[in-house]
Amino acid sequence: MSVSSVRRHFVLMAQFPAFFHDTVRENFRIANPKASDEQIEELSRRTGLWPFLVNSYGPDPLNAPFLAGEALSGGQKKLFALTRSLLRNPTFLLLDEPTTGMDPNDKYPLIPIMRQACIGKTALVGDHDIVWQSRFCDYFVVLDQGKIVQQGSAQQLIAERGLFRDLYRESCQCMDLAEKVPLADRS
Repeated sequence: MSVSSVRRHFVLMAQFPAFFHDTVRENFRIANPKASDEQIEELSRRTGLWPFLVNSYGPDPLNAPFLAGEALSGGQKKLFALTRSLLRNPTFLLLDEPTTGMDPNDKYPLIPIMRQACIGKTALVGDHDIVWQSRFCDYFVVLDQGKIVQQGSAQQLIAERGLFRDLYRESCQCMDLAEKVPLADRS
């Protein structure tokens, strides 16, 4: 594949996305310099970001100074970064620790928004939060010391003995979330 083809089809949402001191619009256009205001607004509405932009930057948020996202919470910045990534219309999304620095009240409500936004895309997620992943991801490849030790859906891996179930149970006990946020229905 050529470099331009890779850039056209693959997008990385970094663990710590970069934001700049420019307008909200120009912070979006990093992903797609030709994006129209209508495209940006429509996608921001689809991902649920638009109300946050209007609340933080006023009725015409695209012209507002962004100041590297100072007016947004950590979760809102992650949602902005995801929306910006989707503006490029990638085939394949690489999500590097997409919920780093977010508390459960911010990251768990993002799951349905992110799942909806990723329809028709392939998303590869690298994340240490196994509880969050079990609600977002369809399929898991579990690594232990660089070797694949398990593969399957969250439901399959929780039902069988192994590293995934051990880590999941340990995380749920620590976070008391096992019943509060159900696994996504894959049927």
